[in-house]
Amino acid sequence: MPPAPHLLLVEAPYYAHIAALLRQGAERAVAAAGATCETVSVPGAFEIPAAIALAAKGGGRFDGYVALGCVIRGETSHYDHVCAESARGVQDLASRDGLAVGFGILTVENEAQALVRASPVGSDGGGRDKGGDYAPLAEALGRVGRAAILIGEAAEKMQVAFRGTLPVERAPTLEAAVDAARRLARPGDAVVLSPACSSFDMFRDYAHRAEVFRGAVARVTGQGGPP
Repeated sequence: MPPAPHLLLVEAPYYAHIAALLRQGAERAVAAAGATCETVSVPGAFEIPAAIALAAKGGGRFDGYVALGCVIRGETSHYDHVCAESARGVQDLASRDGLAVGFGILTVENEAQALVRASPVGSDGGGRDKGGDYAPLAEALGRVGRAAILIGEAAEKMQVAFRGTLPVERAPTLEAAVDAARRLARPGDAVVLSPACSSFDMFRDYAHRAEVFRGAVARVTGQGGPP
């Protein structure tokens, strides 16, 4: 039997709490695929392609690479340059150099968007637990979130993890969670559907979940849609 593939995760932990979530997700995916990995850190997303290129020249220790980072838009064009060049650098490594590279660099407008994309759970979370650790997300949401409304089979585990970080409510359905979010939200707040788990305890599939969410939002905002 050939040895298990060994991957290198190259992370840019500029936003440490987001980087931790990305790294944990990547490590879970690697383990689920029967592979192994190790991690190195670089200062920012811009440096990730160069680090992968250097590692690839080091004797073929790695069967593949994963780029992990987060770039959040600021007040200048620096964001655009970092996003474009990090993406181009990773693409060059794959298409020009023939390396197997996974692109896990988030390019977002704000921290809330990053948390939704990096996290196993967000403002409205729930479903069947994937075995993830919700503690890093609890710490991050405690700084930026007003409340978490939890649904699904994993809600109890999430509630325990979130204890002491931000207010938590449980809801029996996604529609009820949207109602609760409307009650708790203040002007300027964003209500985010951020699934933590698979949806199959409550919905047919991910599209069905999105359809129910859109209908619930349309109902409470008076913009039509399913009753």
